[in-house]
Amino acid sequence: MGTVLTVANFSDANMDLRVVMHGNGLTLLMRANEDPNFESGVANLKSQGIGFKVCANTLKGRKISYEDDLYADTPPPASF
Repeated sequence: MGTVLTVANFSDANMDLRVVMHGNGLTLLMRANEDPNFESGVANLKSQGIGFKVCANTLKGRKISYEDDLYADTPPPASF
């Protein structure tokens, strides 16, 4: 999350920033689903216009439920 925070500090209203998450990167959204401190951090980034995209192949391969296991609001495309 540190890298995302660093980028967010330098972003401006003209940036369209998306964080693409796969493999172990999904841990951030999994922890945000369970830990209010992580949820608050991710919600703050989202409020700044930073989007989070997750890899559908990682979800399938690791048997992660998008709806139940992640703090996210937009489901991934079939093979992102």
